[in-house]
Amino acid sequence: MQKKIFSIITLLLLFSCGSTIQTTSEKVSALKSHKNIAILPFKISFASKLGKTNTFTDLEIEELKKYMSIALQDHLYQSLKAKQKRFPFTVNIQSSEITNSLFSTKKISFTEIFGGNKSELCKILGVDAVIFPQAIFGKQTIKNINEIIWDGTMEMYASISDSISTAPLWSFNDLKDYKLKDNIPAKNYSAADKYQAVLIPWITTIDEMYQSFTADFPYKKK
Repeated sequence: MQKKIFSIITLLLLFSCGSTIQTTSEKVSALKSHKNIAILPFKISFASKLGKTNTFTDLEIEELKKYMSIALQDHLYQSLKAKQKRFPFTVNIQSSEITNSLFSTKKISFTEIFGGNKSELCKILGVDAVIFPQAIFGKQTIKNINEIIWDGTMEMYASISDSISTAPLWSFNDLKDYKLKDNIPAKNYSAADKYQAVLIPWITTIDEMYQSFTADFPYKKK
């Protein structure tokens, strides 16, 4: 179901700020030594008071974050793999399914992933480096589940850390402002559909953000 939602076309008016990339020559050298990398689940934050609406309970907010975390992680993996077909990378990217399966087997929670030592996570996943992505959704106004109005911003952070260095080797930051042109048609939502309905209006914005990310991906062959 998560993959299907990304095929839905929504009409958005997008206004993009340029992405910011940070690294050094020494860190670039370290990146060149990597052979296998993994993408961690997204850390999701809502800048607005989403929990204050009548649409979601506190528990549902946490479940929504987990749903979006895995969906965005898998979509970033798929985006990079699609890019790799046309522009080869110098690394192999572990599938998000394998990454999450290893975390599940080791009983690693989201809290441990987001706040854990990235060097240790590399060892658990059997990779040289990990991408730690974060997404902040802000200034949203939700009237009800049948009329979702997301008029605001999305900000994405991402950093690459390996099993050796103590600090991130590469970081990415991009911010997009937009207005949602059309609301989602009214329907009776199941629990899963309810979370999907929150993510659908962001799909075009997310894809635009991923285009900026993959364009600056440091593992592209020269």
